Amino acid sequence: SPKRRVRLGDGVYVCDRDRRIVYWSKSAERITGWTSEDVVGRRCLDDVLCHVDKDNHKLCGEEFCPLHRSMITGTASTVPLIVFAQGKDGTRIPMQVAVSPIRDQAGEVIGGVETFREMSVVLADLKRAERIQALSLEHDLPEDARVRFSTFYTPHDIVGGDFYAIRQLDADQYGFVLADVMGHGVAAALHTMHLSSLWERDCHLLTHPAEFAAAINNALAK
Repeated sequence: SPKRRVRLGDGVYVCDRDRRIVYWSKSAERITGWTSEDVVGRRCLDDVLCHVDKDNHKLCGEEFCPLHRSMITGTASTVPLIVFAQGKDGTRIPMQVAVSPIRDQAGEVIGGVETFREMSVVLADLKRAERIQALSLEHDLPEDARVRFSTFYTPHDIVGGDFYAIRQLDADQYGFVLADVMGHGVAAALHTMHLSSLWERDCHLLTHPAEFAAAINNALAK
């Protein structure tokens, strides 16, 4: 089963190897509006859930579908995935999803199971956290005819564990930091807030990179 605790309110559906739905729970009906009669016997990608990611990229092909990937690789998801599903009324429903392959007695993968929970309230909190995190990543990039600086940041989830900053030290030197916190989501994003404060505190040490790295490391290790 997926590596998370399944609550009674979680939606559950089961597919065969062709991603044809063979089971659709009552909670899945409640969350999506799709009834068991609507979906059992149909493939999940046949104009039913039509999953997209946070950037509106379609997930229902073979390359990006979490459930298909789980069945092909034989591994369950280790953290909840954020996707948006299509309800029967056409609305987009934010969900936390976990997937896992189903095996027969011989250990062969014969299908997959997906559990999901509606996360509208959680999403609103994540959006607020995203706006706060964006403030820590706003930097006045130096203007220099000899070199150009630009940034592009796309987190895995709504918020992520990446941090970057740059500062001009003198006429010929620039200091910068790139950091990737282990994990995803709010916990990792909180660490980037901490990194932002440490950057502001210790960036005067950037002319001596070893001292800067030691100061940051000592603060993080406390």
